[in-house]
Amino acid sequence: MTAKPRGDDTSTFTAPSPPGDVLAAARAHVKRTPLISVAFHHGAGTEMRLLEPGVPLTVGRRSPSDVAISDPALSRTHARFEAARDGLITVEDLGSTNGTWLHGKQITATAIHPGDEVVLGGVVVTVHAFGKAFQSTSGPLPAGEPSGAPVATSPAMRDVLELAARLGVEVLPVILQGETGSGKEVVARFIHGSGPRKGKPMICVNCAAIPASLVESTLFGHQRGAFTGAAEQQKGVFEAADGGTLFLDEIGEMPLPAQAALLRVIETKRLCRVGSTQEIAVDVRIIAATHRDLEAMSEAGAFRADLFYRLSAMVLAIPPLRERPEEIESLARFFLAADARARGLDISPGAMALLRAHRWPGNVRELRNAIERAMIVASGAMITEKDLPSKIRDAKAPSAGSIPPPSLRSPGLPPPGVDEPPSDDSMPPSAPLSGASGELKLRLQEYEARLILDTLLASGWNQTEAAKRLGMPIRTLAYKIKAFAITRPPR
Repeated sequence: MTAKPRGDDTSTFTAPSPPGDVLAAARAHVKRTPLISVAFHHGAGTEMRLLEPGVPLTVGRRSPSDVAISDPALSRTHARFEAARDGLITVEDLGSTNGTWLHGKQITATAIHPGDEVVLGGVVVTVHAFGKAFQSTSGPLPAGEPSGAPVATSPAMRDVLELAARLGVEVLPVILQGETGSGKEVVARFIHGSGPRKGKPMICVNCAAIPASLVESTLFGHQRGAFTGAAEQQKGVFEAADGGTLFLDEIGEMPLPAQAALLRVIETKRLCRVGSTQEIAVDVRIIAATHRDLEAMSEAGAFRADLFYRLSAMVLAIPPLRERPEEIESLARFFLAADARARGLDISPGAMALLRAHRWPGNVRELRNAIERAMIVASGAMITEKDLPSKIRDAKAPSAGSIPPPSLRSPGLPPPGVDEPPSDDSMPPSAPLSGASGELKLRLQEYEARLILDTLLASGWNQTEAAKRLGMPIRTLAYKIKAFAITRPPR
């Protein structure tokens, strides 16, 4: 499938939903058959499956589903994904109890595009395309997608963009460090568009979404017959980005062998396709992004130190949305104005106050999703408090009503009653205090344990990264994990 650009000179996985007859319109945009990968994100982790043309892939709670995920909100056979040989990808609900959702709307059967997120109960499914899907085309900007300079009204973000504009005219590699959803790809596109390479393609690759066995083929291409399934010669993303920019998102998830091959190409500016010995010259500017601490990973041996030092000529930190609250309103109104579905909608003062008060753990992406949801459910000319997601409405202050009851606790949570850690976190955990300050305290402790567990899961059980996200010393986090008896769920 030919990727839809987010701007005049960028290629990425995200494509707008075609109007009218979605299946017929989607077929009109298909030029080549890409390699399709489907990722299933759930409470116990992420599972990846390749979607082979003509071979349906069903997902549900248990057999006979091809992908069985133990989620009580899933039906036994919930939905079916399928890719046609012309590249068209479809999803069909199989009569599930809780429905299949795309862009906030319940669907029965529809075409989907690389970059789309499909919600099945408590499972989020993301679709990715590799290989020829990266070829640049001209086309409209997807609805709601930022163009030009990013929204920046805070001093912290203005400083970032000022430096990003200067980096645009350079060719040295850049690492964008920031939390998930904070806008790293938006800044990468801004860097690309601020320099002489803006007329050339910018190719975006999510390293976390590529199966380990296909990383080098995706990056460097392959020859026909290089491996099972390699039916034809295939260019990699380096060749597709020749003369332009290659954006490697979540580079911390790249396997070590692929890191070694990547370093060689960066150093020599030459590559060999998988299965070939012929070198090909490439001129590509590298921008990498990660939410992880690559320096700590390199010290621990989880990331190649030589690659880190080669990429980290410039490290640009993207502040999370909670550190630039003055941008919440301008971003919310930007997303509202950029979407044709808004039809003149405005945001009430009460709803805006809730948006400003929310901590936004999902950053700008979470804000955008909240605005898109509100546009769909709003019944009048104004988005009000009731149109916002419940976690935003209930986050005004910690209260017993906003904390999940014990029946909804995540796996590995302790029973109520674990007390606060001692002021010296090097001391061993003490036994829980009996009768400790009432029900509210117990609920708050339960909430804290759940927050720690969710953060550990989101950071791949990397305690250093989780401590950084939670804003606490690593020793304090280690204490709390032991005190709350938090255990890693089975894979």
